[in-house]
Amino acid sequence: MAEASASMQHTEATIRLLSRTQYRIFCFGRRAVQALCGLILILLSLRGQGSIMTVLCLFAGCWLCMNTDVPAKVRAGKVIDSMQGRFPLTRYTFDGEAFTLIAGDKQERIAYTSLIRLVEDDAYLYLYISKLSAYMVDKATASPDVQTIRRLVGDGSGLRWTRPTSLVNFSLRTLLARRRRS
Repeated sequence: MAEASASMQHTEATIRLLSRTQYRIFCFGRRAVQALCGLILILLSLRGQGSIMTVLCLFAGCWLCMNTDVPAKVRAGKVIDSMQGRFPLTRYTFDGEAFTLIAGDKQERIAYTSLIRLVEDDAYLYLYISKLSAYMVDKATASPDVQTIRRLVGDGSGLRWTRPTSLVNFSLRTLLARRRRS
């Protein structure tokens, strides 16, 4: 018997957001190294005397710092192209042990214990079953409410809900906790 329900109508924007969120959660180290390399190149360019190498270091450093999400954008673009404008509508029902998703004529029941990470932002819940695959739930469609879904999924999986990693919520303690969970 379902205790809660929700849905997710994907669009180009939600596919891009899902890809970016996934990349920021599971590839934070790669993004940090890229930004650090960019910063080093920028600092090296400041010591230069206006040579072509100085300009190239500055350009490369700025590009590296500003484009840490390029792999996520490329992946999202490929997914969007493969959908050919037919974005799925997924309906979810949640009970005490698992959630069921219905997308078109496909129906699948997924145990909460198969989830590896629970992430929440202002508008969506992300239920990760691997580092490359997640289910996205639109919080605005939650019935009876989002808290019921959060409780069912959190209790059933034994996982805590986290926020996507960003410079705002980054700390060494957060990084170590994420490393242990992965």
